[in-house]
Amino acid sequence: ARARGRKGGRKPALNSKKIELMVKLYDDGEQIATILDTFGISKATMYNYIKQHKANKQKQPPAHA
Repeated sequence: ARARGRKGGRKPALNSKKIELMVKLYDDGEQIATILDTFGISKATMYNYIKQHKANKQKQPPAHA
């Protein structure tokens, strides 16, 4: 499979822009059910994306203005 260019695993449910929007809605206090319906994902998937997004934010160096 690798020789044919296959990496394996399931494709992400959301792209990075949608993840950023979802995290913003979550941080702004939007209802969980509304977020889940909007993006068509499960609650577990949402929390996994939030956890992953916040971990990636901490790894990035602060932007200098």
